[in-house]
Amino acid sequence: MLTITKPKPKLDRHISTLREQEQALLPDEDRASSRVLPLGPLFFQLFTKGYLNYEAGEWDVARRVFEQTREMLGASRDGPSKALLDFMSGFKFESSRATPKGWPGYRELTEM
Repeated sequence: MLTITKPKPKLDRHISTLREQEQALLPDEDRASSRVLPLGPLFFQLFTKGYLNYEAGEWDVARRVFEQTREMLGASRDGPSKALLDFMSGFKFESSRATPKGWPGYRELTEM
């Protein structure tokens, strides 16, 4: 039996940031409307997959998925994917390089 759990708070923050960026790009008259936003379920499924792979230390998979989400939105519109790609690239996309003991599944957040 498949159990679906609620996304983790860190993932919720990234998704919230994406929605805020999306709203900021809309014309004023569309922000208040109830129109369907262009970020569809496929985007969020992929972003969630990438984030869970990132968190699990499977950065080669996470990299491919985040590159795909950036293509879906356009590189300038997907800040959370870019931030995670930039972080992973600092370790040459090898999670074992993140700390002397390997990837703990999280990182300290810094100002960007």
